[in-house]
Amino acid sequence: MKKCVPVLLFSVLSASVASHADSNVFQQKAEKTKNGIVADVNARQKMFSNRLKIQLQIDELRAELAGTRDAQKREDLRKKLESLERQKKSLR
Repeated sequence: MKKCVPVLLFSVLSASVASHADSNVFQQKAEKTKNGIVADVNARQKMFSNRLKIQLQIDELRAELAGTRDAQKREDLRKKLESLERQKKSLR
């Protein structure tokens, strides 16, 4: 019986240590996953913000274009519009 106690105690302690090690590994993986998700959300939010800013500029230029009669100014506004639309498309 006395020989069984140290073996039993060792078995319990080694299981506890292994469980603690697994817990640390899972915590590290969870932290990496969380950081990846946060980084992805931040990147998407920045992209969405940039697209919205460009869309507002496009809307302003369209309004200005509608009220402009000067042919040269209209052409300049069209070029700016095309450039902004290309920028917006590249952010997808």
